[in-house]
Amino acid sequence: MKNKESISIKKAISRGQLMVNLPVMLCFTVFAVVGILSSNKEWIPESYILLFFPASFLSAWIIWSIMITKWRIWAFTHVANVRELEKKAVSAKLIWRRGSILERTEIRTQSDKIALAEIAKRMEEPYEYKDDRKLPLRTDIGYMKSKYIFLLLICVGIAAYGVYMLTTANNNVLSFLGLVFVIMSIHRFVLTLRKVNSNEVQLSIDARGITTPKTGFISWEIINNEDVIEKGKGEGTSNYLVFNVNNDDSYHEILLDDLDTDYESVFHMIHTYRLRYKQHKR
Repeated sequence: MKNKESISIKKAISRGQLMVNLPVMLCFTVFAVVGILSSNKEWIPESYILLFFPASFLSAWIIWSIMITKWRIWAFTHVANVRELEKKAVSAKLIWRRGSILERTEIRTQSDKIALAEIAKRMEEPYEYKDDRKLPLRTDIGYMKSKYIFLLLICVGIAAYGVYMLTTANNNVLSFLGLVFVIMSIHRFVLTLRKVNSNEVQLSIDARGITTPKTGFISWEIINNEDVIEKGKGEGTSNYLVFNVNNDDSYHEILLDDLDTDYESVFHMIHTYRLRYKQHKR
C-alpha cells in the first residue's frame, strides 16, 4: 500500500485528536447531562443513575475502539514516515504501544485487518530519507520571541496586581504578598526581556554538524543516536533534541520548547543534514 497524499506527522496527530478524542469527550458529556437531567426531573429511579458511569465508560471505549482504527488506517496511509508517526502517536497518548493488551481492544473489520497488515509491512521497512532541496545550506534557530512577548505581558499584569495589593492592603500579610508578586514579576520580566532582545542563534544545523552556544560546534562525524524526543506528561511535555558524542562519550539534550521551531521541523533537519554529510563524504 503506497501512501496517498503525504501529510505531516503534526497534522496527522492533530486530526487524530479531533477524530478520536472529540467523539469520546462528547459521549461522556452526553451521559453526564442526561444523568443530571434525569436525576433532577426524576425521569428514572435514582438507583439507575449509578449505571450511567459504567455505561458512559463502555460507550466511550467502543467509540474509541472504532474511531482509532479508522484514524490509524487513514494516518498511516497518508504519512510517509510511519515509524516516527507511531512513536509520536504513542507519546501523544493517541494509540497504545504495539502489541499491548489495550491495543487488542480496537474494533477492526476484516477489511481493516487487511489494510493494517499492509501498513505493518511498511513499518518493517526502514524509512528512506531524501534530501529536501527546500532546506537551506544552514538553519539558524533563535528564541521564539512571540512566546516571550506574551510572558512579558503576564509579568506586567502580575506586577500591577502586586502594586494594587501594596497600595490597598489593610494588613501586613497582603502587603507582603503584594511585594513578593512585584519582586518576582520584575525578576522574571528582566530575564524574559533578555531573551526577547537576544539575536544570538541558539541552535544551528547544517551538513557539517550541530552548533549551540553551550556545546559549540560538533561534527556529524562524532555525533550518533541523534533524535527528537518528548519528556513529561500532559501539559508538562517538553521536546528535546538529543544526541551522543563519540570522542568524550557525552550525552546532550537541547530544549526546543523555547526556540522558534517545532518537533517535526528539527527531526526533519537532523536527518536531512545528516544525509547531506554522508553524500559529501562519498
